Amino acid sequence: PEIAFDVDVVFHLAGQIVLPQTTDEDFLSKNKNITEGLIGSLGRLSVNRVINLSTTSIYGAVPHGIASEHMPPHEPNAYAISKYTSEQALSQFTKGISLTHVRTPGIIGPDANPNLITNLAARASAGLPLELSNLQSYFNNVVHISDVCAFLNHLITRKPIRGCDSVNLASTKPVTINSVAKLIIDYYGNRGSLIVKSSSVTPYIIDIEKLKKLYDFEPLTVTQAIARFLDELHSSK
Repeated sequence: PEIAFDVDVVFHLAGQIVLPQTTDEDFLSKNKNITEGLIGSLGRLSVNRVINLSTTSIYGAVPHGIASEHMPPHEPNAYAISKYTSEQALSQFTKGISLTHVRTPGIIGPDANPNLITNLAARASAGLPLELSNLQSYFNNVVHISDVCAFLNHLITRKPIRGCDSVNLASTKPVTINSVAKLIIDYYGNRGSLIVKSSSVTPYIIDIEKLKKLYDFEPLTVTQAIARFLDELHSSK
């Protein structure tokens, strides 16, 4: 007979990341298969708590300028659908188990996967222009890897929640997109320039009031997170 091991907490961190060559089918099939594999393993364990690293991308096109945990997806892309489907599958399977979906935007830090901030830094460091839109809109759609690690550790030192919950994990104190561009360009000694382009996408910020008030966690500010990342890039060369 199979042995049921007692496990305090399971972290679900695996998934298909966003890369230029990744297809919609890659997201839908691989993230589905990964989560189904985890659920199969959970069935053989005696688990008290599951923490699932998800994404704020599940909100899709945010119509009102701020993405909060209670919002249903709105026109999500394939990546977002695959992650939201994973959330739902885990939520159905883990009834009676403490389950937290931690939704993050682009994560920055050493060896970060490609996202808006990593791409802007790469272009600025090469002396290439930054192409951005909605310069006066506010932005906090980024989190440093140190905050991700700190929050996951923070979660397991707290009493488990009852049932299932979702929480956004993003940087605090939003700044304008123009300020983000200026911070990165200035860091590289003004070697890059800024090109303003038009966009049909409605910009939004991520609501982290639940993170701060209910979960008692204060992340880095947007400026602190990006500045730390730029320093890490510089020190790695």
